[in-house]
Amino acid sequence: MITPQFRTGEMPFEVGFIGAYDNAEQFGAQMQKWVHESGAVSQAYADALDCSHALMASYTILEPDGEPGDGVVWFARCSLDDDSGMADAMASHSSVSAMMVEMEAPGASWILAPSLGVGDVEFDYYHVAAWPSYAALGKAFEAYMNGGGIGKANAAMDDVAHCSSPNLYDAVNIIAAP
Repeated sequence: MITPQFRTGEMPFEVGFIGAYDNAEQFGAQMQKWVHESGAVSQAYADALDCSHALMASYTILEPDGEPGDGVVWFARCSLDDDSGMADAMASHSSVSAMMVEMEAPGASWILAPSLGVGDVEFDYYHVAAWPSYAALGKAFEAYMNGGGIGKANAAMDDVAHCSSPNLYDAVNIIAAP
């Protein structure tokens, strides 16, 4: 579950739920179960929240250290430059993640590409990064902004993609992985 902490007005929601699946078949099986077997639970959910669903294709850049837990997560909207593709974006974001690992200030990160239910968007993908705490985010932010990371990241992303300033959310793991 995510709740907004630092964001622009372009993402007007009070709470978000993010589900993740190991593969598309697992997603399909769980959606089938939700739609056809959840009964009172799904009705209570619909009664409590004005909600919409969207599906993203997820590409891991840097895996989290251990099982997902509570922390902070950011979403930045990214647009590919002309003559660049998702493989170029993956390579560039991977380079930035490797640099942050070297600076001892990594965050897990992913590319989320819009898929079902997203509608017309004016960007190509989200760059998502997560840290287990604000302290870990602060360490990464210091390395990035004052430790030279931003220059290296800009060089890695040059002519590949441009990302918006990220929106930051508190993240709480409300359902443990099986």
